[in-house]
Amino acid sequence: MTTQESAASWWTKLPVALRAIISGLLIAMVAANVWPVLLVTLGVPLAAIAEECGARLTHVKAHGALYNQAARDRVVAQAIADGVALWSRDVALVGLAGSLMLDVFRDAGFRVVAEAFADRRYESDGSLRSRKLEDALLGDPAEAGQQALRIAVRGTVIARGGAEITTNAQTICIHGDTPGAQAIAAEVAKTLRQAGVELSALSRLP
Repeated sequence: MTTQESAASWWTKLPVALRAIISGLLIAMVAANVWPVLLVTLGVPLAAIAEECGARLTHVKAHGALYNQAARDRVVAQAIADGVALWSRDVALVGLAGSLMLDVFRDAGFRVVAEAFADRRYESDGSLRSRKLEDALLGDPAEAGQQALRIAVRGTVIARGGAEITTNAQTICIHGDTPGAQAIAAEVAKTLRQAGVELSALSRLP
């Protein structure tokens, strides 16, 4: 298990209510300008742990509510960039394709990686449909595979309501806590490979 997979496993084992509380606290810390200090406090030891395991941290991605807030709020996105900068600028920052957070990260001097989602439904404005709504997740592996293929080949997704929207992404996310995530990941990989799409680690992107 990689360092990233281990962290994801730990997070997904937490109760949903607790994850919501933690995400809310993180957003509150952004507003209080505590987030940059927290990021550097966590980043330094995490990088050291990765190095001891023969790995290297190559990118940083906000999670959950913080990610969604940063996608539409420059103050939150800037706080993330400032916090990472206190630790290192030699990492990429991952953000929602087409969102303002990528512009903020880029203006802060970071390499950015635009991200799209195989297992999430989109709204017509390019945002992710709230997980509070029943149809927010794409739980059918075949449907997720086709969405990933459309993202990779056409640079678009079909939003709720039928509109085709642009999502020029360099990486595709599958949530580890989505029911049937393993089957979804397998189907996405198979669908992309059958279409001749080369799969590569995010760290190998130019």
